[in-house]
Amino acid sequence: MFAQIFVYCWSGNEVILKSASTGEAIYRMDWPSLSVTEKKELMMIMARTNIPIKFTSSFLITMSLQSYSSILKTSYSAFNLLQK
Repeated sequence: MFAQIFVYCWSGNEVILKSASTGEAIYRMDWPSLSVTEKKELMMIMARTNIPIKFTSSFLITMSLQSYSSILKTSYSAFNLLQK
């Protein structure tokens, strides 16, 4: 079960990282060779990439490696509590 959750959280983390790096990749492009309309379109994309894309689970938890470690810690704490 934890492996399945890990796959979703890892994939969500990759989406966050890739969406954040998209704006940087556009910024490093060869801007002088582009037309004015292409420059405007890329500026819009760069503005949109300031807010990274995040996968969520029912709008409660963002799927990332940080949330996966939080799930593991909480599960282990609950397990230890029930063992006593």
